[in-house]
Amino acid sequence: ADRAYSYGGQSDSQGTYYIYGVPAGVYKAEVYPSPGYSAPAPADITLVSGQGVTQNFVLTKASKAIKGKVTGPDGKPITDARIFASRKDASGYFDTVADSSGVYALTVSGGIWDVNIYSQSSSANWVYNQPPKSVTFVQDTNYEERVVDFSVTIAGAKVTGKLLNPDGSVPSNSVANISFQTS
Repeated sequence: ADRAYSYGGQSDSQGTYYIYGVPAGVYKAEVYPSPGYSAPAPADITLVSGQGVTQNFVLTKASKAIKGKVTGPDGKPITDARIFASRKDASGYFDTVADSSGVYALTVSGGIWDVNIYSQSSSANWVYNQPPKSVTFVQDTNYEERVVDFSVTIAGAKVTGKLLNPDGSVPSNSVANISFQTS
């Protein structure tokens, strides 16, 4: 089976980008712009060995807003939340953090977006254990706004433990991630 490879670069202060060392082949080029801009449609590019290709892209100003508030069950603001939106119908990802009032705002493009949250702190006492919330915007430059609020669950329990080698010693220079899942 063929293996997919990814090659990338970053634009400079003049908007110029370079991607070197790409083998001949057929590729799909996608742009992941800074917040506030919308990506153009992906471009199909065919590269021939020893030849260069110029592919320009034009960004558009994002005109859609996802706004909301993150609160606990008592209605108090959650301030250590990271809110992210992933585009379902094309490439796109934006994120932000809630302010001291639990309020957030994201600027995105038209399309279908899944919006979700997670804690920025490993010691948070809350969790959002629901599926992402989906919002849809028209594919145009007219301003639209959707309000997506989140109410989180307080999760005050914790689990601690120790990771040991089979002989009972502590692993050297090793870190393992431990996860829990509902059954």
